[in-house]
This record gives sequence, structure tokens and C-alpha cells, in this order.
Amino acid sequence: GAAGGEIELGVRPEHLNLLPADDPSAALRGAVAIVEHLGNATLVHVETPAGLLVVEGEGNLAILPGAQVGLGLNEAETHLFGADGAAL
Repeated sequence: GAAGGEIELGVRPEHLNLLPADDPSAALRGAVAIVEHLGNATLVHVETPAGLLVVEGEGNLAILPGAQVGLGLNEAETHLFGADGAAL
């Protein structure tokens, strides 16, 4: 509880997982906007209702812009921040 105030969830790209769009365990769903193949990693930019999120996947990840995806997150690797930016 942030006593009714707004909170922000912070999660690093390597702690998000791409899931099928219809996966019931997905925390968010969205559309792939940009795919960046960087050799040993692929960065996937996903437009979600919460904003643009970046997911780090394997270097040979086969995904195309426009694909609908679900996003899973590991709660142990997430961080909460209050409206003032301080960690909760």
C-alpha cells in the first residue's frame, strides 16, 4: 500500500517474458512495434495499455512487428516506486 497514491512498477527487459497473446498467465498484452536483433539478444518493443515496454529475448528470436503477444513477469524481479520516485 501506497495509501491510495499512485505507484509505478519497474522491471528490466531481461525479466519480462514473451507469451502467446491468449496465455491466461500474461500480466499484460500488446502488439510488437519494433524488433531489434543484436546478435546474442533480441529487443522486442511492445505497445501495451501501460505504455511501450521492452523485452529482451534470445538472439535468434523469430517475431515480427504487429504480432500480438502476452507479457509475463517474475514478481521477484519487479520493483515498486511511489509518486515521489522513492522505492516502496
